[in-house]
Amino acid sequence: MIRIFPMRSLLSVVAFSCLLTSFAICENPCGPPSYACAASSQEVMQLPKPMPAMGDPLHGVNAHWTDGGIFPGAEYIRVTDAGDDNPGSFGSFSMGDSGETSWVNADSTLFLVARAGGGYVIKTWDKVNKLAGRTPLVFRHEIAFDPQNPNLIWERAGTQIYQNLITSRSSWTVDRTLTFDFSADPKCLPNLGKPTWSGIFGISRDGGALLSAYSNRGPQETGVDVAVYYPGKGCRVLNTETGEVTGDFGPTGKVVGTNLRFALHEAVQAPNPDYATMSSNRCFNADGSESKCTLYLVWETTSLNLRECGTWPFSHPYCDGHGTLGWNSWAKGGRYWLHPYDAPNNPDVNLIPFPIGTDDHGSWPQILGKPDTLPAFAFTTKVKKPAGPNTIPFENEVVGFDPSGSGKIYREGFNWNSGWSSGFACQNAIGRVSWSGDLALLSTDGMGSFGSTSGSAECDLESGNCRCEVIAIRLK
Repeated sequence: MIRIFPMRSLLSVVAFSCLLTSFAICENPCGPPSYACAASSQEVMQLPKPMPAMGDPLHGVNAHWTDGGIFPGAEYIRVTDAGDDNPGSFGSFSMGDSGETSWVNADSTLFLVARAGGGYVIKTWDKVNKLAGRTPLVFRHEIAFDPQNPNLIWERAGTQIYQNLITSRSSWTVDRTLTFDFSADPKCLPNLGKPTWSGIFGISRDGGALLSAYSNRGPQETGVDVAVYYPGKGCRVLNTETGEVTGDFGPTGKVVGTNLRFALHEAVQAPNPDYATMSSNRCFNADGSESKCTLYLVWETTSLNLRECGTWPFSHPYCDGHGTLGWNSWAKGGRYWLHPYDAPNNPDVNLIPFPIGTDDHGSWPQILGKPDTLPAFAFTTKVKKPAGPNTIPFENEVVGFDPSGSGKIYREGFNWNSGWSSGFACQNAIGRVSWSGDLALLSTDGMGSFGSTSGSAECDLESGNCRCEVIAIRLK
């Protein structure tokens, strides 16, 4: 028997008011910008028993299910299956290992998923019928949808940036154009050579900045170059080992604001085209030696300003853990403290009302001209071995938090994930919200519902051989 928990949601209030009035809110009370139909309680929620069917384990794309009313109105749609993989392969699909909104196109009719065997698959989304469709488009290199043009896909191939314009959605014709090459510009990265590692390929909410980090020395943790391409202007590059900024426009020279020198764990483009964030686990000392460190920094990319976001035990609330990027602030750590980009050592508000002890990769949609007004969404995962019930609110869910610090909560549904996957993206149920904030897509093993990576219908969660799929939740 499924227990239906009481909800202090706005849904019933809105529904009742629609019987009495003809206000515009009655036309579409759910979804952005108000998310009036999302649950708002702080109760601990458990997965229903028995678990709902999620389609055929290997070939169940477009299976729909609900949680039996635990989250009123929540509907879950499976958008991938083994048919999206190469013939004879039964690999997992994911939404990658970060939460930027650029994996859904500008009008939420296309999205991309990552294949475990490599490559990025473009799929269609029917918003009315809530169905995913296949296209023949598969990209070998990392890509990002343009936030303005729904038919434009940006692609990073080594140090080269391409535009891929879909000219026909019936024949899926694509015009591919080389737009920029960091290594070919003498003021960018002329001496980089062939990259051995590339970080997250990101694009700002207005499409005005595209970022990539690079190494030519080895894997992640060895790179020192953060390169930003500004369409129509050229590049700006920060070398984190020397502290030098070069580029085609703007001030160049040594950074100001910190003397820290470091290798990159990652660098990420913020929705705001003027900012990028960086993290590091490896510092370069003045005497030429190296040391382990935990650093988080913000580069104001059109200037020389490089600012530290304090780390424990040197500041509190410190800048640590996973989070998500807004237009003006970086939400970091277990309570999503907002660290303003122009003063990251002075967090001004926290969004999560109490520590929840989960992995909190997030995704924060933005409305141009109305920055940081939509909720910051967290995809929370807590691994339990052996499996056990949820013990705190918001555990293993998709949940939004009001960026004003009002305490408003928008609980959208479960992630259906065990956290036992051997793949990082699925283990942490990493997801992404669309540019406009109407759709969430996340990686999950469905508690073992999607068969095994060897192609059998059964799998063993503890062994880590369960396939992972991508599911969609239409945000309400």
